[in-house]
Amino acid sequence: HPHRARIKRLSQRPLTAEEFLGPLSQAVPVFREDFEQFRAFTLGLPMELRKRVAEDLKAQVDDEEEGKKGKKGKKGQEEEEVKAEEIKESLFWRAFGEGTKKYVDVWQERFDALDFGQKLDRTLLRQSILEGDSGLMAELQAYVDSLVRVELENLRLATEDKPGKKKKAKPKAGGKKEKKAKEKKDLTAGKKIESLVNELVWTGFLQSCPTVHAQEYIGAHNAMGSVMEEAERANLEQADSIQKKWRQVLDNWNESIENSFQMSRDQFQGLFDRWVKQKQQQVAEVKLFEPSMQQVKQNVIEYCILPLGSQLIWNSAPHHRSVLLYGAASTGKTMLSHIIATETGSNFFNLSPSNLQDKYNNAKAIQLLLHMVFKVAKAMAPSVIYIDEVDSVFVGGKKKKKKSGDAGRAARIKKDLVQQLKELDPGDRVLLVGNSRTPWEGEFKEMAKVFERYIYCVHPDYSSRVMLWQNLLRSKGAQLTNEYELEILAFMTNKYTSGTICRVVQRTLTERRIKRLSQRPLTAEEFLGPLSQAVPVFREDFEQFRAFTLGLPMELRKRVAEDLKAQVDDEEEGKKGKKGKK
Repeated sequence: HPHRARIKRLSQRPLTAEEFLGPLSQAVPVFREDFEQFRAFTLGLPMELRKRVAEDLKAQVDDEEEGKKGKKGKKGQEEEEVKAEEIKESLFWRAFGEGTKKYVDVWQERFDALDFGQKLDRTLLRQSILEGDSGLMAELQAYVDSLVRVELENLRLATEDKPGKKKKAKPKAGGKKEKKAKEKKDLTAGKKIESLVNELVWTGFLQSCPTVHAQEYIGAHNAMGSVMEEAERANLEQADSIQKKWRQVLDNWNESIENSFQMSRDQFQGLFDRWVKQKQQQVAEVKLFEPSMQQVKQNVIEYCILPLGSQLIWNSAPHHRSVLLYGAASTGKTMLSHIIATETGSNFFNLSPSNLQDKYNNAKAIQLLLHMVFKVAKAMAPSVIYIDEVDSVFVGGKKKKKKSGDAGRAARIKKDLVQQLKELDPGDRVLLVGNSRTPWEGEFKEMAKVFERYIYCVHPDYSSRVMLWQNLLRSKGAQLTNEYELEILAFMTNKYTSGTICRVVQRTLTERRIKRLSQRPLTAEEFLGPLSQAVPVFREDFEQFRAFTLGLPMELRKRVAEDLKAQVDDEEEGKKGKKGKK
């Protein structure tokens, strides 16, 4: 809630939603543990006091099946207590707490951006200069500590005995000689970093990255995602029960059923098969988890920008050395790569197949190139090593024969790329970012050795398309005559990528059209021509991305219903196997 000084200045500075983020961060939500307790209490009530749920129906069916099979003796089984994982204290929690406390105690009621005439607080200034984090007392303490360390080192050297000649230890009989660790070869020994930088800039591998900020990646959260998932799950459960009933009708087919349905068994079988096929197509569309564009940006910030931009976070928190951004064309993969380099202030090294060309043809030259890139990247950290069309680098087997040109030359860097990534030290802030519009073209086993995290760049959903159209038109100084036309455009551009929508707006709002906006207002019909020539994401491409995403290991993606079903089937087969052995 705004304090009194803020209320007085509402007329000068309107209230925004961002001002509530501070108090909201200190508020306490309803945690999952409390929710589970209420759920357990509700399900523990008698059935007549609450609504029947799927668990009641399932329990009823199980009781009927057990009654048919007969009562079996219950074996005593001890329930294993699952210990809750202890959450370790964060390394940054204390610093955040101290900073928040300092802001509340010192600055919350004192600082006002609109009060230009606020007087100087001499007491606070003196305290900050003397006792602040970088004040005089802190500098004096650091200087005294350095002097004490020097005195201690001198004292240690003065009291330490001079080492005598040590005899070589004879190897034990029958013992194996210890293998010496291979030293890393420096292929550019004797060359300064400045000369290597000049060579990489001259050959075009060290490039100036376009300045793109994270706020320019426009997208919204999928607010209805969980609700739609619950609705689809309920529909699937209902479809399963209907399918079981229809199959029972087919198994028990007789003349009375044929007369009541007024169709033969073959006709009913064909109708049933068409219905099952239709439901399977609906399930296939639902089962793929597509993140929203806001979630994609959030993952890029958490996995790439935060660790790479801070040496403290890189050393203290878990991080990844390589990330693969995959998705359809014009979904913002290159833009996200530029955002990572811009927000972290990183050097941008481009090892894309199109950039290799005929610069390095033989194996020794490619090995030297990779060595120079990683050596300069480590010396000038933070650094981003960018590879577009990375699937062509990891092509092997039959797929390799189909590739030629730049893709064939790109495959030569695979061996040295893997080796250089292994030789990185824990403190080296170097991030490998790969982009691919056809990730299934590469050998997944080879790609899994390199990339530790996979981020699916999706086409925008409805809410993201509305935001995208609003921002693009506002950036051109244009506005539609009616607000509902914006919703029509967002609905019409379903399955179109964000880059395609940007190109449509650029083709429509030319300089000549922008100058005539005052004479002739903009309408949604003007975008139909460029939209008719644009290419959306087709179902075949969507199915390929779906198959690749579901083929990833479970720790690299969200669990879906198929994983849970497979887990239950494995448990049931394991129980049956134990009974058979007995």
